[in-house]
Amino acid sequence: MNKEKKLFARDTIGTTSMMLDVIVALSPVLIWGVVAFGLRALAVVLIASASAAIAEALMRLILRRKLRFTDLGAIVSGMLLGLTLPASVPFWIPAVGGAAASVLKQAFGGGRCPFNSVAAAHVILHFAAAPAMSYFTAPFEWLPITNVVSVAPFRTPLEIIAGGAMPSQSVLELFLGKGGGAIGEISAVFILLGGLYLLYRRVISWHIPVAFVGAAALLFGFLPQSVDVTGYVFGELLSGGIALAAVFAATDFSATPVTAPARLIFGAACGALTFGVRFYTGSCDGAFAALFAVSLLARPLDMIFSGSRFGSAYKKKNAALLSKLKADK
Repeated sequence: MNKEKKLFARDTIGTTSMMLDVIVALSPVLIWGVVAFGLRALAVVLIASASAAIAEALMRLILRRKLRFTDLGAIVSGMLLGLTLPASVPFWIPAVGGAAASVLKQAFGGGRCPFNSVAAAHVILHFAAAPAMSYFTAPFEWLPITNVVSVAPFRTPLEIIAGGAMPSQSVLELFLGKGGGAIGEISAVFILLGGLYLLYRRVISWHIPVAFVGAAALLFGFLPQSVDVTGYVFGELLSGGIALAAVFAATDFSATPVTAPARLIFGAACGALTFGVRFYTGSCDGAFAALFAVSLLARPLDMIFSGSRFGSAYKKKNAALLSKLKADK
């Protein structure tokens, strides 16, 4: 197959096929979350996914748009939103969060969105239910599916790092998913494997994840620390939502730049703002809040770089996908 045919095959890949690939890539992350926190973690993600799908269907009926029964975008949004939550959250939180992600996206057209709807829903939940969103439990101590009120809270590695100390887990243990945190944020190794799968399938490009993580690593590395710098940097990167946001959320093609230079700047801005939120506000995470803020710049960045040589070439490669998004509105 010559180069032109390869590019055409990639550009014309169906949305359903792409979403199936994302679900496949996210599945090991979810499985590890269930291993760590029990069936309640699965229930949280399923509720978020079902709520997102139902809300999308209702919004499209209200707005008199064609229903898309084969489009799995809402399922992916709900699944990703659920993975950003602690397993201990009340079930109304994933239900509201999944619905919010779909409602926000459909309200702004349903195709290309002016912001990342999953990140926006995550931020909304933090404002609406901050205590529940910050209540983590120990991994590998399975939670009851119904009542978790009596379960003791657990200080996550990121909370310990934010307090100026280093967690008891080694860098390798954090990478393998033996720390604590949200359902899908503790398994860096499975997030990485999922990202490599999506790169192989050409669902995502390397620009945003590499720039996101790279910018955050550089900024954290320049901070003067009383602890081991390498351990500190990896602790920041492997704890919290940086990996999940960089690989899966920030690469959502409906709310990210199209041109390659813009994607590099977009990813670097996400990493830099995540650093700023964690370091200057005292927040334990900030990755999804940073992504939400930077996603507002996706279209302006494309406007800046679409006329450049490399930007124009990359934009042509994505023309078929953008056309499909517009047709799906």
